[in-house]
Amino acid sequence: MLRHELFKKLAKVNKDDRILLLTHDDADGAGAEIVLRCMFPKKNIEVVHLNNGVMSKRIKEGLTDTAIAERFNKVIACDISCNEADAEYIYGLSDISSRFILLDHHLTSQYVNKYSWGISFSDMIWDSFLVDYYTKPENGHCSGTSLMLDYMYYCGIDFLPCADARAIEKLCFRISAYDTWDWKACFNGKQNFKDENLLFAAYGNNGYVETRMEQFDTSVSNISVDAAILSYEKQKRTAHIESIKDQIKFGTMDTVLKNGRIKIYDIAYIDDSKYIFDVLDYMRDTYPERDLFIVNYGNGVSIRSDKEDINVAEIVKQFGGGGHKGAGGFKFEKRDIYNLFEKTTGSNLILI
Repeated sequence: MLRHELFKKLAKVNKDDRILLLTHDDADGAGAEIVLRCMFPKKNIEVVHLNNGVMSKRIKEGLTDTAIAERFNKVIACDISCNEADAEYIYGLSDISSRFILLDHHLTSQYVNKYSWGISFSDMIWDSFLVDYYTKPENGHCSGTSLMLDYMYYCGIDFLPCADARAIEKLCFRISAYDTWDWKACFNGKQNFKDENLLFAAYGNNGYVETRMEQFDTSVSNISVDAAILSYEKQKRTAHIESIKDQIKFGTMDTVLKNGRIKIYDIAYIDDSKYIFDVLDYMRDTYPERDLFIVNYGNGVSIRSDKEDINVAEIVKQFGGGGHKGAGGFKFEKRDIYNLFEKTTGSNLILI
């Protein structure tokens, strides 16, 4: 699909718009913010980063709050979505198609495609800026960051004069490839993709955006401290993995499929709230024979799978979560994950 085919139903933005960006609290969300801040005057942009547990509520509030409507003439939700009930409510709001744009790439949000303001798309856009970076673009995927940049290009928005456009595109590519796991599937797990995500974690959301914005400003001279920060972060994470690796448990999880059949997954599981992505990567690399890798971080669960015949998005959707084919997660109130699985879906989680 080409840009104009994907985005043609959406309202266009222009340089004079005052934009409220609601986005995810991860590197992909930070990438979407960087795109806007490199294209619009600072006074025109305000950004709120949201976690999975509150995004639907905050999108709805952002579109019904009169004070927000007076300050901003466009609200963009990127790399996040609202639930189906809130989407239907938003659909009924006055002039919603002219003031709201939703750009998401998660398989669990495809119901928004029926609305004039919503796009949920995960495949490669054929004239995306990403195409230049892939040997086989047909195997690639888009992210929240890449959707934002391709949408802005569709709208005819250029970067600010002081912004290094090529460097920004390269950053957006690294963020996108890591978020969609193309860095593993298409680029053989090259470390620079993971390093970019590590830098996001090290700097924190605001620090990461500020640092990258300074590096893209061609009007000033910058000295990068990325290498030192990366070295320190890797030492911390390696030490943490070493300290918790013996706490990984193994077992099975069974789920009732749509056709009534029961699917049994072999799992690796751990209770850990620190460096979740690194813990998941360690489990995937160390126990590749397992079907699912599950981290319970206290008020939610993150799940990964590398098996072609498993769709994590379908699993987490049963719990009200979201995600992709190989990655997903959901929030929950109780610490007792065993009861949660059984109560929510009739699934059983058995750990040895």
